Amino acid sequence: MKIIHLLSGGLDSTIGLGMWLKSKSIDIQCLTFDYGQTHCKEIEAAKKIAKSYNLKHKIIEAKYFDGCALVGDKNLEDGINNTPVVPNRNMVFLSIAASYAVQQNVSFVNWSVVKNDADIFRDCRYKFLLEINKALKTSTGVTVLAPFISKTKKQIVKQAKQKGICFKESWSCYRGGEKPCGKCGACILRDEAIKENFSI
Repeated sequence: MKIIHLLSGGLDSTIGLGMWLKSKSIDIQCLTFDYGQTHCKEIEAAKKIAKSYNLKHKIIEAKYFDGCALVGDKNLEDGINNTPVVPNRNMVFLSIAASYAVQQNVSFVNWSVVKNDADIFRDCRYKFLLEINKALKTSTGVTVLAPFISKTKKQIVKQAKQKGICFKESWSCYRGGEKPCGKCGACILRDEAIKENFSI
């Protein structure tokens, strides 16, 4: 089985990659998007993670977005409820990933979206997954796999702990500073998931 794994460099995609690597007979290529995100440290994290597993890794530039704190000059506010949304970002990424998969003679794209994401992002919901798979199946024959879509971040961190999957190189903070801020939505969810599963 061959898959294109979407590796943002964040917690979820790093654990997702580790899960696939625990499986047998899986040929994995990693794909990362540089969309002009202010927290570009996640791209550097993705490079380190792919290299650590000796996997083929492609970075695609997709700088089509503007107008929010992740890709523009707006201030990023603290808290989960203030998580900035890049409209239709996942629709764009999955479409490009499917096109790339066809070029690589691969039939599956793995997307590590988790249940928490559905509360904030419309293109992270199960209904969206069903609809984009219909479209991509028609246009490319590629299927998007989303094994974590019904699992919370706390649940996948628990799985990672049980299977011995390392995610320390991953980067989640939206601010992309020297150290995670601990206050943005991404930091809060990450920290809660880790604290529930590890004694720190």
